Amino acid sequence: LFTYSCKNCKSVFPSLWSEGRTNCPTCNKFSATLPNTQNAIDDSILANVINTFSIYIQYSALEGFGMPLIEDGSCAVPVMSTDYSAMEDVTRKLRGIPLKVAKYYKEAETGRDFALPDENHFVEELYKFLNLPESLRKKKGFDARKAVEKYYTWKRSCQQWEKIIDETNNSENSWNNHGRHIKIDHTFLNNPNI
Repeated sequence: LFTYSCKNCKSVFPSLWSEGRTNCPTCNKFSATLPNTQNAIDDSILANVINTFSIYIQYSALEGFGMPLIEDGSCAVPVMSTDYSAMEDVTRKLRGIPLKVAKYYKEAETGRDFALPDENHFVEELYKFLNLPESLRKKKGFDARKAVEKYYTWKRSCQQWEKIIDETNNSENSWNNHGRHIKIDHTFLNNPNI
């Protein structure tokens, strides 16, 4: 299922994949697209969409600090993700289910390491989760919500930035430090053999 948002009447609705643009069932115009920065949906509607999930699965090979794990945890939805990169830390903090990595590979263009999740482990963990009583699945969601409130608040983020800035101001790397001056021998520039 995909979420579509109508540019004409602003209706938001779920649908099986219908290309990037489709007919809106509310206004019957060919103006519904997948939400994006140009056609965003309201946060409260996004929260309603997320709350339809039994679990959020970030089956990704590489991720910096992506917001979906936090967004879903905020909505009391349990999370599962590849045990790699920032996902590894966030999933554990949200008391989610880390997915084993089957193997790593290096991207030739950038040299970045990617992690391929172990599909057998994923199926086992998802099966176990879906067979839990509903009360335990909900508890895992509430635990994720509590963890978001503990680790991922604006106040905590601001405190971390304040600490980093204060430490920077009190060190040799301070904003006010003019740095070391290094004399460079430029005579090599006149060498015709280089």
